[in-house]
Amino acid sequence: MQEFLCNFDDFFFYIPNLARDIRQENIEACILYAQRFQLAPKLGQAFYLDILQNQLLPDYIELLNGGTFVNCDGNTQLFYGLKPAIIHLAFAEFSLKNQYKITDSGIVNKNFDFSEGVKKTERNEFAVDNQNIAGQYLTSVFEYLNENKDKFPLWKGCFKDVNNASPYIISHAIKQQQYPNQ
Repeated sequence: MQEFLCNFDDFFFYIPNLARDIRQENIEACILYAQRFQLAPKLGQAFYLDILQNQLLPDYIELLNGGTFVNCDGNTQLFYGLKPAIIHLAFAEFSLKNQYKITDSGIVNKNFDFSEGVKKTERNEFAVDNQNIAGQYLTSVFEYLNENKDKFPLWKGCFKDVNNASPYIISHAIKQQQYPNQ
């Protein structure tokens, strides 16, 4: 079973100013972290495993890459897939951790001769910005999943938001108040 839902090369499409000499294994570690500890709790473990096992099937390829769907109002709507959400979650993690290296002497902050590192507050803001972008992508995915439950029987229509900060919760709660029987 392939555990990566996106790969190193996908990063350059969604994060175009990413340096080309970044070590692939550093990015891949962040991808797995984002998938396992940020995405899986939102999707539910059973559905996450279902996606991993079936990611080469047409419906799951569409779930990963995005497309269009008809919403409950009969309108065609775009959704962008899980890949950009995973990438922005992973990039947020990468931006917080990449400057630090573990050596025989302990954890060190890498400084370079011809560049200046950003302050911790700026790195944190950058990470939060990428987490928010991921949340926007996830909102479109959750709307798609809610309209296509028949394709994804393990999707339960809700998730436990470990960060307690998803726009999906708000939009879903409003929709439930407006349309309580849906």
